Amino acid sequence: MTAMKLYASPDSMKAKKILVVAERQGFTVEVVKDKQPASQPGSTTAKLPVLETAQGCIFSSVAIARYIARMRRDTGLCGSNFQESGLVDSWLEFITHELEVPMCCWTYPAKDLLPADDKVTNKAKEEFSRGLTVINSHLLNNTFMVGHNVTLADISLAVSLADGMKTQLDAKFMKGFPNVMRWYKTISAQPEFQKIVGAVVPKKN
Repeated sequence: MTAMKLYASPDSMKAKKILVVAERQGFTVEVVKDKQPASQPGSTTAKLPVLETAQGCIFSSVAIARYIARMRRDTGLCGSNFQESGLVDSWLEFITHELEVPMCCWTYPAKDLLPADDKVTNKAKEEFSRGLTVINSHLLNNTFMVGHNVTLADISLAVSLADGMKTQLDAKFMKGFPNVMRWYKTISAQPEFQKIVGAVVPKKN
């Protein structure tokens, strides 16, 4: 199989999600840093990441992750049946809008990617906390986000949290979400996560 090319910032949360999925699926993805594919010049969708395949280009990190996850059904990343597939998609939407958006608004100032604004930061923290509370409740009686195996929803959430743990999601904050931390320990121990993301844990206060 011809190696796919991922045009992305290799250290970004979006790229790491895709690379963890590819590693789980057993596919080779070559990362091309911060460039646009030659096969897609002047595209109106010219935003990274972009996956270049033999059949053409796919953009958007979630779409790319889904594409790679669907290339092998036997691994169950998209769920083991039609119902689970729908639940995986539902959680992916939730993670994107209810967790990642506010988390970026909260953590980006600490990364010097956005100017500091206490009002925006506090609101983002509150919204993120509400979203993570929903996840924490869900994981009270569930080992994984969907079904009985690791899915794309688990990978997406774990990589997002790992990114946040580098700045604002410290041990004191995450202590309020014990079910999430129990689940995170399981997902972050997966070999593909360790290879791409590494051993990321909340910083001690």
